[in-house]
Amino acid sequence: MKKPLIFVMLFAILLALDVLGAATITDVATHVTVNTSNSGTTEIANTGNATNNFTLTVTNLTSNGNILDNSNIAFSENPVINLTNGTSRNITVNVTVPVNQTEGTYTGTITADGAASTLTVVVTTADHQLLLTPNPLTASGAPGDNFTATFTVKNVGTETLTSLKARSTELEDYNLTFAPNGVFNLASGETKTVNVSGRLPQNVNAKEKNNPHTAIIFINNSNKQGSLNLDVTAESMLNFDDIVIDYNGESEDLENGENVQEIRPGDKITISGEVHNLFDASPEIQIEEVKITIIIEDLDDGNDIEEEDRVKDIDSDDNENFEIKFDVPGNAEDDKYRMTIEAEGKDENGARHNIIWVIGFEVDRLPYMIKITKATLSKTEIECGNTVDLAVRIENIGRNEEDEVELAVKSTSLGINERIKNIYIDNRPGDPDSKYSKTFTFDVGEDVKAGTYGIDITTYYKNTRLSDSERVNLVVKSCATATTTTSTIATTSTSTTITFPTITTTTIKGQTPGPAVTQRPGEIEWLGGGVDEKTLLNVLLLGAGLVALIIVLLYLLVVLFK
Repeated sequence: MKKPLIFVMLFAILLALDVLGAATITDVATHVTVNTSNSGTTEIANTGNATNNFTLTVTNLTSNGNILDNSNIAFSENPVINLTNGTSRNITVNVTVPVNQTEGTYTGTITADGAASTLTVVVTTADHQLLLTPNPLTASGAPGDNFTATFTVKNVGTETLTSLKARSTELEDYNLTFAPNGVFNLASGETKTVNVSGRLPQNVNAKEKNNPHTAIIFINNSNKQGSLNLDVTAESMLNFDDIVIDYNGESEDLENGENVQEIRPGDKITISGEVHNLFDASPEIQIEEVKITIIIEDLDDGNDIEEEDRVKDIDSDDNENFEIKFDVPGNAEDDKYRMTIEAEGKDENGARHNIIWVIGFEVDRLPYMIKITKATLSKTEIECGNTVDLAVRIENIGRNEEDEVELAVKSTSLGINERIKNIYIDNRPGDPDSKYSKTFTFDVGEDVKAGTYGIDITTYYKNTRLSDSERVNLVVKSCATATTTTSTIATTSTSTTITFPTITTTTIKGQTPGPAVTQRPGEIEWLGGGVDEKTLLNVLLLGAGLVALIIVLLYLLVVLFK
């Protein structure tokens, strides 16, 4: 193989690997006093095309030649495991500042498999320090809402600080303002209250994973400064109402954080409810493209179950209904699984909203359970006198292996009574030996009347103890039949009786026979009507005369033109 071709292939492989592991990571900013710790949050998103793990690294942080060693920085999760493509996860960045660290604004770089972001840490010292509390300062509101938050600034140093002023970084489009807005002084030990106000942009991202939106507030003069984080949460205007789960013949109301218990493998699950637009009726703000997604993690042999529904656009202060159905896999193990129910959409101003509920989903395999997982007729409608196949599959979804399973198929009206005993089925979910399949062929006799007939399929463990049952319906149509009718037509006169042969007609079911023929004595059927013998003789003589006349005329014409 030529070297250029090898290089092209290697480049393609490296490119594919890069796509598989592509990621983005957001910047982090926090404030820490020496000899204390504080934290910030970064969001890592998998922008590749496959689930991947990401390892986070951070450089040393520097400020005017001073170094904050990266050994003082830790992540809440590292590496980031099994991040599904198209999803993201918030990671907490914890920063501890040593007692002898020089104050300043330190910056460094966080990387995640090629993606990079900036970590900014504002360090202040304890001897000439402005203490701002609480830290972080929090505020919240819906997209487009105004908000106000209050904090205090205290001079914990030993000298008066003059010409102090409040300012902020980040969140420029939030229009942050402060009161007092001008400069002020703080004597040693003095405390002052400061208000910060702003307005959330109408198109702010209000999804849970994108909150909070963070700015750093500083109180400083030309020499000293203190800072805190302002965390603004954009409130989602979607909410759930009246969520219900139906399973095992039961109906149960759901609330966020609850557990659903005694789910069986093979259960048919229905989750329904309402999604509510929390915006006030005035002004009208519609939330569009609303999608509801349910995910049960690892339920299907380590794979997620994911189902979704979409509803119409939701007007302000209004609801729309949704319904999602799915089956619990037969190979689901005894365990408690994490189920998330999420609704998300975008309002007409471009802001994205979502609501996420987390539910415990507990699967409990019974000791004995032989489930009918398939019962399918080859035809659902047939005519009598034909055959039909019934394909049946059963599965052991209990905790015990079984070697005395019985499968019964019965329909008294159709004369069906099949039983297979002592079937062995293993108890290992997903194993081929945990299933048994059989196809039955039945004759539907010609004497079976038209109608709908039920065929019952039943399973037993230990050959006698009922486990599961199901019924399929077969529609039988009438057979094609033939009948005969006989008509005898007779003529009579004073001296002679003429008996005509029997006329046999065939009537096909579904057709209407023609009218019966009735003749009077002495009549012969002639061109569909009855005539007597004298009239018939006169007609024959008249016909003979006409023939003779035509012959004479032809002769004269020949002589004339000869």
